[in-house]
Amino acid sequence: MSISLRDGILAGRVAFVAGASSGINLGVARGFAEAGAKVALISRSPEKIEAAAQGLRSAGYDAAGFAADVRDFAAVDKALAATHDRYGEIDIVLSGAAGNFLSPALGMSANAFKTVVDIDLLGTFNVLRASFQYLRRPGASLISITAGQAVHPMRNQVHACAAKAGVNMVTQCLAMEWGPEGVRVNAISPGPIADTEGMRRLTPTPQFEAAYKRTIPLGTYGDKRDIADLTSLPRAKPRQHSNTRYDPPDFQNAVRLFRRTESASRQPSAQSGEELPHRLGAGNHRFSGRPRRGFVAEYQRGRLPGSYDSRGLWRCGCWLPRTVRRR
Repeated sequence: MSISLRDGILAGRVAFVAGASSGINLGVARGFAEAGAKVALISRSPEKIEAAAQGLRSAGYDAAGFAADVRDFAAVDKALAATHDRYGEIDIVLSGAAGNFLSPALGMSANAFKTVVDIDLLGTFNVLRASFQYLRRPGASLISITAGQAVHPMRNQVHACAAKAGVNMVTQCLAMEWGPEGVRVNAISPGPIADTEGMRRLTPTPQFEAAYKRTIPLGTYGDKRDIADLTSLPRAKPRQHSNTRYDPPDFQNAVRLFRRTESASRQPSAQSGEELPHRLGAGNHRFSGRPRRGFVAEYQRGRLPGSYDSRGLWRCGCWLPRTVRRR
């Protein structure tokens, strides 16, 4: 158990996870359950979602599974209503249902393009929009799962690029609209994660996988626990962190920012604002935490520093809380 998801940190909370029959989303749901939350899972397949929920219950956690296609607003709303009736107000909503495959635009039908957009983009809107009336307000945290394709164009990924770019904008628009209600809306861009359907489709052979890993500084994929740990930041106490998008250029390095290891030689003081440095990976990134001021990121690749944009956000592919300031 990592510090960010230590036992009991979510005791009494209710989490709703969409697309949770397998992969990243099921891994995050398990992290929520391990931290003490009551967890509701949805996915299109009744058999798969019940198996996922039963797996959590067999481990001693309180979990319920509901069959619902995220493309069907009424079905999603029904699952949220059932969750609310069973557990009460919902504290955490994670929308992560997605579809993807490799295909050039000229080899893709309009229906194939629409299918991915419907699952990723429309599904995200449906889950977040339908959840609003069932949320604990103020204090609820909504999390979308996006992807690097949202901001980085890729060959054979026009469908995923378009859908995830839309997910980013939905997330940011809802953050602006619902922030005054005490609802935080965030998105996490995981990057390549081991043992997921997405990576099996994108790297279908050992040769493809080896070639992909050579592009990653650490030489390997992240894991589902990385994502579960990362969700701990948006779930911080209300107003401790603002709405933001976490989109690190090298996820396997950046996620370690949110893993506060017990072996650290010195712990930061919440009163003094003392910094706890985190040296990551091959030195491409350095992060430091200020408990009372959010996070400061310094992006180092060679001698090229990052910069701030007009909104005061660090421009290294990583959007951070608005508490971030120049040092």
